[in-house]
Amino acid sequence: MELCRVELYSKYKFSVLGIFWSFLGPLLTTTVIFLVFGRLFNSYMPENRGYAVWVLTGVLLQVLMLQGISVTALSLQRNMVIMTRNRISPIVVAVASAAAHVCHFVLGSLVIIPIAVMSDQSLSLRILFFPFFLICAVFFGAGVGLLLCGAFMRFDDTVYLFNAAMMILSYLTPIFYPLDILSEKLQQVVYFNPLTSWVLTYRWIFFKEFQISSYHLIAVMFSTIISFILGLIYIRNRWKDIVML
Repeated sequence: MELCRVELYSKYKFSVLGIFWSFLGPLLTTTVIFLVFGRLFNSYMPENRGYAVWVLTGVLLQVLMLQGISVTALSLQRNMVIMTRNRISPIVVAVASAAAHVCHFVLGSLVIIPIAVMSDQSLSLRILFFPFFLICAVFFGAGVGLLLCGAFMRFDDTVYLFNAAMMILSYLTPIFYPLDILSEKLQQVVYFNPLTSWVLTYRWIFFKEFQISSYHLIAVMFSTIISFILGLIYIRNRWKDIVML
């Protein structure tokens, strides 16, 4: 808990608006996308789903994955001295860092409710599953962060390559466009993109009219378990070598 609090404090200690950036960042991005693509894609939205909340949920999930994983991997390098002096496990630091970023995600998610109400979107009682989704997000981010920390510490270019790869993957995720506008072959590519399952599950939790197949729920849980297990195996086998870098 203390490590999580430190991560939250360090992110905003030199910021004027502080924690309000958790709201403003996604809102500004959503506004720009809405103004640029709103007229183009709004007519394609099925079941009267508002385009604004569609984009906002996609942007929030994109920020969670893109920034959360990078911050978690880099936090191990940033806290290396503290971990070695106090004999703190890198797994604990990774989970704390991922949890801190999920806290930003929760604050950003609060904006969904008033926007959904203003756009006549019905919220679902499935929102009660949101805490479970957050737990999955914490351990998924921690697992991938543990897998990447060695490469991030050894090669500075890895950070840029990872961000570029995640941005490319984001374009293959239905963040600001509905799947129906894509060709059948491209839909299959997007459908099996792991980020797609996270985005669709996130929307399913909040919106009553939004339905998904069980595949996406299983994909979220499976990717969480696999990434965290692989992260544990990697860090336990390679941590001594990483410390020596």
